[in-house]
Amino acid sequence: MEKLILMPIKLLTVCLICSMIMLLGCAKDPDLNSEKKQRMEQVKDQTQVREQLRLDSANCEPVCCITDDEISSLSLQIEEEKLARDVYYTMFNLWNMNILENFSESEENHVEALLKLINKYELDNPIDGYGIGLFENAMIQNRYDSLVASGTISVFNALMVGLSITESDIENIQYDLDYVVERNDITQVYSNLLEASMKHLDALNEKLDQLTQIP
Repeated sequence: MEKLILMPIKLLTVCLICSMIMLLGCAKDPDLNSEKKQRMEQVKDQTQVREQLRLDSANCEPVCCITDDEISSLSLQIEEEKLARDVYYTMFNLWNMNILENFSESEENHVEALLKLINKYELDNPIDGYGIGLFENAMIQNRYDSLVASGTISVFNALMVGLSITESDIENIQYDLDYVVERNDITQVYSNLLEASMKHLDALNEKLDQLTQIP
């Protein structure tokens, strides 16, 4: 009877000893430890690579993502929109027509929209520090002077000046959308400018028709 009781105890003791030997063997097995360490290092390296890629993407210099042609387009376009704003502002102060005031305010919004893009891509702002009627670009300066000189002759001429500005804007913006602009954010802003210019064109033509129909 005593032998029958001791047999299970001995069997349990043997199992425990075997388990301890296996565990110790695994712990001391350099190959198993090395393989585990390598797997851990690989996971760590992959995690670091993914994190670095994320940081590189977040810290990417904006200017690296824009073409030289897009930079030139933005620089010229913001001066063109400033020209339109300044001309309409000057003509409104001269002729006190609501349509000219509304267009001046609209062009100010266009300037602000382009300025956001220029700041986003850390570009030089060509209109910074230039007041009403003053421009960095000599050709735009000459055009402004000529338009204002024509617009001071009569209300009809002031509206025709607005028509000239609007038609030029539509042509230039459409060209840049077709052949220059690649980035979605610039495309969106230019598309909005084009839509606004088309509305200005319709309003100016309607106002000119009203003037010519007056007996």
